Amino acid sequence: MKNKILLILTPFLYSTGYAENFNTLNSNTIVSHYNENLNGNYPSLSGKQFKDLNKSIIDFISINFDTKDENYPTEVNFEEIFKNNEILSFSLNYNISNLTERYFVKYYVIDLNNKNEINLSEYLKRKNISQIDIVGSINKFIALCHDNKKKYPDYCSDMALQSLLENTKRVNYSNFSSFFVKGNSIGIAINSSKFTSTFIYNQKSKHVSLE
Repeated sequence: MKNKILLILTPFLYSTGYAENFNTLNSNTIVSHYNENLNGNYPSLSGKQFKDLNKSIIDFISINFDTKDENYPTEVNFEEIFKNNEILSFSLNYNISNLTERYFVKYYVIDLNNKNEINLSEYLKRKNISQIDIVGSINKFIALCHDNKKKYPDYCSDMALQSLLENTKRVNYSNFSSFFVKGNSIGIAINSSKFTSTFIYNQKSKHVSLE
């Protein structure tokens, strides 16, 4: 890898068991190679089965935030969102400060049985959920913020959503940047130039809300 991050591993959870951190997120401190203003922690999962996942997280941070041309103050952290016997969802959150503050989120969904990351298309196919239904529900949700004939719902004042709607009246499936699973809900991330908007799609009701 051309732009490599030097990493100091610091386990997030401690236990006396040998395999205590398997299927559990560990916290690792970022020590940058180029960008002295890059700080924070990133997640990893123990076990050789997660080698590709862990590398993809490191590569994402390295390529986007730790190059010779990227010296903006950047803070990275993560959060576990949901976990059961089959699925682990977590977020990688990053705040970039240049001329303006920019806040973004990248979500990950891990299949704990097969020990690999799954994408949205795979998950929807497993659950027999239509891409068209999700796209249509989100577009119906944001359309009310463009309807000048009616009073805007309160959610239209959300700063991240306003940033998205500056140049977007309708979204497509290709606009979905990442997703998470939490119980019966699917979180769909769509990035604008400044923020990540996260739409929560309820699998049962097919209703949409903002995170």
